[in-house]
Amino acid sequence: MARVKAHVIETASKDYLRSKIDSYYQNGDALVRGWDERDYGIDLVIEFFEDGCPTGNMAYLQIKATENTIAKNKRTDDVSCNGVSACSLEYAKQNKIPFILIYISLAEPKEFYFIDIQSLDVNKLLKSAQENSRNSTTVRIPHVNRCGDDISGLMKLIRSYF
Repeated sequence: MARVKAHVIETASKDYLRSKIDSYYQNGDALVRGWDERDYGIDLVIEFFEDGCPTGNMAYLQIKATENTIAKNKRTDDVSCNGVSACSLEYAKQNKIPFILIYISLAEPKEFYFIDIQSLDVNKLLKSAQENSRNSTTVRIPHVNRCGDDISGLMKLIRSYF
């Protein structure tokens, strides 16, 4: 069985994000873990430490990736992340742990966008998916939630939960 392109893109996006977080927390205060079983929208987990001791603080990450450059919408100050599953949105809505959508471009220069799924009007997104007879929807991510070399905005969002 051949390895499909989508799996290559998924692996590359996880590796990229893991390297960004590892370089941000060079002292080891964050550990990025994979999700070994069916993920139900969770691709990675960030667990936080303090002086080498686990804090119990963590965040779930759902990753969407593309090989293309992510373009800002012409009429609005955001980007559109397509294919976010309705099931993942429901799961995020029920969770008390931060649940962050990450939309990664693997095109150079690599960058990503992030949004706290729990801050969205999930019911409205689910209704839109249902009205269009789809199991997924588009999430609009504000352009200010863009990360290139500096991922402090993402870390600040996650840390605001603790």
